[in-house]
Amino acid sequence: MTGARPAFRYRPDIDGLRALAVVPVCFFHIGVPVFPGGFVGVDIFFVISGFLMASLIGRELTTGSFVLTQFYERRARRILPALFVMLLFCAVMAVFAVPPKLFRDFGATLTATALFTSNIIFWRKQSNYFDVSSDWSPLLHTWSLGIEEQFYILFPLFLLAISHVRKVFRQYLIGITLLSSFALCVWGTKNAPTATFYLLPTRAWELLIGALVASWPLGPTQKTAGGLDGPQPFMVTAGVLGLLCVFVSLLAFDREMPFPGAAALLPCAGAALLLHSGTDGRGPVVWLLSIPPLRFIGRISYSLYLWHWPLIVFWSRYLVAPEPQWITRLVLIAVAVLFAWMSWRWVEQPFRTKSQIWGQKRIFAVSAMGMLLFGVGGLLVATSSGWPSRFAGIESVSMDQQMHEEGTDLEWTQFNEAGCFIDDVKAWRAEACFLTHAGKENVLLWGDSFAASYAYGFFRTKVKAVNVLEYTSPQCPPLIGYEAASRPQCEKFNEVVGDIVKKHHISTVIMAANWTAYIKRRKLQLSDIEKTIEYLHALSVRVVLVGQSPVFDFAYPDDYFFKVYGTQSKNRIYYAPPDVHATINVDMESATRADAFFDPLAHWCGKEGCVFRQGSSYLYSDYGHFTHMGSVLAVSALLGTPNLLQ
Repeated sequence: MTGARPAFRYRPDIDGLRALAVVPVCFFHIGVPVFPGGFVGVDIFFVISGFLMASLIGRELTTGSFVLTQFYERRARRILPALFVMLLFCAVMAVFAVPPKLFRDFGATLTATALFTSNIIFWRKQSNYFDVSSDWSPLLHTWSLGIEEQFYILFPLFLLAISHVRKVFRQYLIGITLLSSFALCVWGTKNAPTATFYLLPTRAWELLIGALVASWPLGPTQKTAGGLDGPQPFMVTAGVLGLLCVFVSLLAFDREMPFPGAAALLPCAGAALLLHSGTDGRGPVVWLLSIPPLRFIGRISYSLYLWHWPLIVFWSRYLVAPEPQWITRLVLIAVAVLFAWMSWRWVEQPFRTKSQIWGQKRIFAVSAMGMLLFGVGGLLVATSSGWPSRFAGIESVSMDQQMHEEGTDLEWTQFNEAGCFIDDVKAWRAEACFLTHAGKENVLLWGDSFAASYAYGFFRTKVKAVNVLEYTSPQCPPLIGYEAASRPQCEKFNEVVGDIVKKHHISTVIMAANWTAYIKRRKLQLSDIEKTIEYLHALSVRVVLVGQSPVFDFAYPDDYFFKVYGTQSKNRIYYAPPDVHATINVDMESATRADAFFDPLAHWCGKEGCVFRQGSSYLYSDYGHFTHMGSVLAVSALLGTPNLLQ
């Protein structure tokens, strides 16, 4: 070491800014609608992390005291102990509470989290961060830790590589890298939204904004360690503007907007301005962010972020009821704060204090051991059958055998490989997507994955006098002009349906979708369905509208069966409460003018709920998609609809 490590001045306003980031995230996740854009708290954290890391490394590089292993030691002390305790808690809870199929998924995310690659796992497994399946993952929130740790590994190496370049050029290189990442983020939000949300190359610019503020102040030149020499109004204005940017993001953003993209610039710029305005330790905004309650939450913010989501998931999904009441939501937040304080007091603090017991070698050894244990343990779970013996009798009601038998239908498997359920419109080939070949009249099955779940029924049912053509895409409702930030391909998918109708002489279009999902997300209104029907009528096409089919509040039907009915398996019909509005199909039929309307809820549901299992066979493979048996039964019911086909 060529010099003493420079002192890093504690800034209470940064703890306040951390509180301003973590509290909205907690409220957003628990379902308290105070901050509809609460998810941007993670972006604020990214800016803070980039700022603090660049400040520390920059000072040490300037004095010649920077040592890479010491930097990684500090990161390990800061991140790993609290993370390992949280992972241990989740692993123990999962063993007792999480059923086999979800336990396998948990194992995969546990391994990825231990290796700081969970962001990559979630990118590969989910259509987007706000997907329904994410509600069942206790480790979903670790995606942001993956991005930060990947950045922590690469950025110091980048700074070392350019450390001999003149300071002004270093700043320009950081700026160029920032702009490149931002441009990729804007492009990716439109063209590859899930990857853009989860991966480092499209998120690095947010951390680099903080790094740039630390190395290239936006205001007057820094003269002393105590602050900046310059006009106070400039700093006050920066603070007020930054606070405004942050609160506009928290209050005006929502989960349906294109994100991150250009929109993420607003909260990131706000955080950058707040960080800059506090460099002199003065001003009303600095005072506001430094008040004791915010400082307290800021100090425990890392542990609070770690603990809030697992507590929410285990309580609402695995232990009690899926929809906690208001008082329960507030109690959960209070419990998360308590857990966070205990984690900060007895885990974070002791490990961050260097001692003879926890020297560098021991920190690295314990870190490596923890990563290995969680990584291998998660891998064993992920490659197993989910340890079903934890729940006596669950194998007797498992749907695995039914799904295995469905997978042996080679004729259907070969058809599916043709690519009729598509992400890319260019991959669709009409000649390979006819489900039936029984006549001269062509019928188009158009819609999302719920429409696709009717495909097998048509494939196996002898439909007289018509040829049914499948044209379906994940999370793309059959609506002309539909746009979704998370599924940009939907616009093109629906746009070409008119050409398909003309080219293949379609006489009837069957429209089907998980309508409830889009209505809940405010992505469509019933009038949008009517407009699409009018568009098809203008093409001289008959329209069959398939209403909302049953959707349930479980991930897998056999898990629900075991939870409610135990191991009994009688030759009877089993019901579950639907997670849909009772009058959705009545409202849909009255608001539209389709030539025929099929109401799946009227067919499958009654006072007891909706049928999800008949005898030993499940009708659904998950929360709402049909199994092969369910699809055949659904299509048989659909074909009985009056005036269905001419």
